Amino acid sequence: VPAASARYAVVEKSGIESAVRAALDIINPDSALIWDPMAQTQARWHETSVDPGMRVVSDPGTEPVDLAIAVRLPTAEALVQLNAVAGDTLILVRAAQMPYLRRITQRARALQLPDAVDRARDQAARLREEVRDLVERGRGSAELLALAPLFNTYDPATVAGALAAERLASPSTTVREQQMPTFREQQMPTWVRLHANVGRQDYVSTGDIVGAVLNATGVSKRQVGKVELRDRFALIEVRAEIAQEVLRGLNGLQLKGKKVTARVDRR
Repeated sequence: VPAASARYAVVEKSGIESAVRAALDIINPDSALIWDPMAQTQARWHETSVDPGMRVVSDPGTEPVDLAIAVRLPTAEALVQLNAVAGDTLILVRAAQMPYLRRITQRARALQLPDAVDRARDQAARLREEVRDLVERGRGSAELLALAPLFNTYDPATVAGALAAERLASPSTTVREQQMPTFREQQMPTWVRLHANVGRQDYVSTGDIVGAVLNATGVSKRQVGKVELRDRFALIEVRAEIAQEVLRGLNGLQLKGKKVTARVDRR
């Protein structure tokens, strides 16, 4: 009789890495392991495993963790082992594997991961925030001179939409990093988003978070950008050159009675 329980998410094989990142952001565990029994494929998780409290294993071992993510379908015995060390277990499965998963679990609960529409919506929201931030910082005045003649022929919104479409076609760079061809010599600052495990439910405010960053590191307020406060976590924008310093300062810090765990945002 199946004795193990788990959560599951149905994902395509090509989307496993993004599913892991999304699951970690949703569940937000203080400690986690990725169970991948294929030793030759474990190198794919190197970037994820450098985060504090994260490890990649082929054998669950005995060290307890908050979350175990099985990136391959486990046997019933392996699932029992994962349950023994993890407070919560998530299995990433293909649709065709669901009948077997139901046979080896006593209770299987679905975890809803963001789909393509959700990711597109988030990407559009980030683009709007980046553009709004550039406008508020007074960026783009010189570039506006290059675009002004187009406004005699096209609606400004059409011109902005065309530029945004070009940016969305190249998502590896942010609006802050992109520059008009005529003005490539104008170097824009590079920013990094950090993920911290404190949010509204911990009764913290954006001011508390900014203050914690400044007090823990001594960096300038101008080196800290936008702070997005969610229910269970916060996204903190900092200059790339101080990102590691901020991570060292925040990790282990007590904020409103909760121990902070911070990492680079995976999205």
